Amino acid sequence: MKRISLLLFLAFAPRTWAGEIVQPQSSGALNLYDFAPLGQTFTAEDPRISSIGVYISGGRTNFTTQLTYSLLTGAGIDGTLLGTSSITVTNSFRGYADVDFSSVTLTVGQTYSVLVTANNVNFLADWNQIYSDLGGDAFPGRIDYTGGESIVSGELNPNNDLTFRIEPIPEPGAPALLLTAGFCLLTWSRLWNFCRAFSDFCPVLSPLALRLQPLELPTSSIKQKNSPNL
Repeated sequence: MKRISLLLFLAFAPRTWAGEIVQPQSSGALNLYDFAPLGQTFTAEDPRISSIGVYISGGRTNFTTQLTYSLLTGAGIDGTLLGTSSITVTNSFRGYADVDFSSVTLTVGQTYSVLVTANNVNFLADWNQIYSDLGGDAFPGRIDYTGGESIVSGELNPNNDLTFRIEPIPEPGAPALLLTAGFCLLTWSRLWNFCRAFSDFCPVLSPLALRLQPLELPTSSIKQKNSPNL
């Protein structure tokens, strides 16, 4: 029963991963080349991430482009460079252009910036305008990603977010946890059996070594302790 309880605990233990960061809404698109440096700030929710992707749309002409992502500390374009990653897409591409950032370690709660550049004018990055640039009024039905803001032409823009997502390192599933737990239990069981088999020859190996041994008291002492004081 104890072994089963341990397996169930490992299988259904609470998550230590915060999950995906995603801003899926779009109200328009910006040209990656014309509005460079173009990017998004975000607040780290996990120390390790798998990928970062901005929603990209290709143009009408038959071109390919190399998208280069740069990950920086802080909000804006002047932070320390943590890493770069690239992907090549064609003019027919529509979707999140995810690139690998699994080698980077982040500090949970800190702000980071990701910039994305293209080497020609034929590709667009979707964005979502949450607030009016004139009066600052919120547009109905649009969701504000509160962990960051867009970077347009190198400047922070709190009225908008890019359409982007950040994927964490996948957490181990229940089968993997069960397999690990089973291996540990098997190893412990074999060690326990070994110690039990040789405990007669070497008491140190006894699995009962950590248990307090009964203390044999003299009969007279027991009687004296149990006798009431007169």
